[in-house]
Amino acid sequence: MNEQGISESWFDEHHTIPRRDFSGEFGLLRAAGTGEALAAGYLIAAMQNACLREMQHQIDDACETVIGTSIDVRRHASLPVGVPLRMTGWVVRIGERKATFEVRVMDHERTLCDGQMTFEIRARPPVDMPRARVVALPGCTLPRSADPSGDVDANAEVMQPATRTPSLVAT
Repeated sequence: MNEQGISESWFDEHHTIPRRDFSGEFGLLRAAGTGEALAAGYLIAAMQNACLREMQHQIDDACETVIGTSIDVRRHASLPVGVPLRMTGWVVRIGERKATFEVRVMDHERTLCDGQMTFEIRARPPVDMPRARVVALPGCTLPRSADPSGDVDANAEVMQPATRTPSLVAT
């Protein structure tokens, strides 16, 4: 970990929230305000990705990894879809194997959201991780890669519910 490099990390990028219906991708039903809620999620993911990318440049990929540990973002205005936005971030606090970024998203007139995101640098797990025991929850099916003994690779696909029933009904 390059602590000096992390302390000097920053980004200044331009993003546009795409004009598309995310509802099908996330298994959500269309409801009033859904588009804006997904726009906020898109921006938070973009900010987190930018912070992670800046920290990745300062670690040893062979033995370290970066994970997000805290997100505190406040919205001050609605998030416009299809409008160019400026996203900035810089490190405001550095601790033992941790860094906190101040993040901000603005349109051409005002700050739309701002906050802080904290990330921690952890040791990368060894490649030959021990096998985990898989227990099927009620209503779930085991991954195809599970063997009869119930063991599965740590990198196996995630269990999915056998059937999905929507909890909301579109009208």
